[in-house]
Amino acid sequence: MNLGPTDYESAALTAELRAQKRREIELYTRYYFCLRLFIILAIAAGAVLLLRFRKRWVARFNILFTNRITGLFAGWLPGFGILTHFGRKSGKAYRTPINVFREQGGFIIALTYSSQSQWVKNVLAAGGTELKTRGRIYQLSSPSIEHDPSRHKFPLPVRLVLRLVGADEYMELKTS
Repeated sequence: MNLGPTDYESAALTAELRAQKRREIELYTRYYFCLRLFIILAIAAGAVLLLRFRKRWVARFNILFTNRITGLFAGWLPGFGILTHFGRKSGKAYRTPINVFREQGGFIIALTYSSQSQWVKNVLAAGGTELKTRGRIYQLSSPSIEHDPSRHKFPLPVRLVLRLVGADEYMELKTS
């Protein structure tokens, strides 16, 4: 008398269990992928909302942490630069990493935190500044603040980011 499953029944049962296990793994993989994607999108949305509505908080964080890191490479990469300016009252020298783009006869700088930033006020009061970008140093003068909701002077990817964070001002500087 044969009480156990035959070899054929055992193989079919094993194949069915393997297929069920594969389906479970695929389901868990999709679930965790969707969960990770949701978390990434939530963090990105939170960052955009913070930058758009709490610019001063983000600026303070950048001054304390991010600027120290980006200051290491900003003077060498395209689209970045280090602006050297002096405090209006203290006379202390400051080095601020910025997003900068070449323009006919000078440079334009995206003002992601608006024209109320201290470095902007310092440059306007001094009437000029020094910029290091792509390894070269430029003396800049005649600073002016421009308001342009179309952001047409910036490359398309930069325009999209500036629109996303609500930045529609830029500083124009001429090379001396």
